Amino acid sequence: TERTGRLEAPKGITVKDEGLAAVLSLMLPGVGQFYTGHFFWGIIWLIITPGFWIGTGGTLGFIFHIISAIQAHRQAKRRNELS
Repeated sequence: TERTGRLEAPKGITVKDEGLAAVLSLMLPGVGQFYTGHFFWGIIWLIITPGFWIGTGGTLGFIFHIISAIQAHRQAKRRNELS
């Protein structure tokens, strides 16, 4: 509501914290996607990101790690806008 500054969703729809989604994916790529309910993307990030960390000596792994967090943030934001 406007008074409290908190988001309220209709019954049956859960509002997801966008910042938390991003932080979760920063800690472990894919976890933010699981939090937002995008399980396919979570599995993809859990598989791809470690491969790039190992395969490129960390160069591309770092980039994919950041992209995963950005995507989790956007997914949470989109989910909240739809509710």
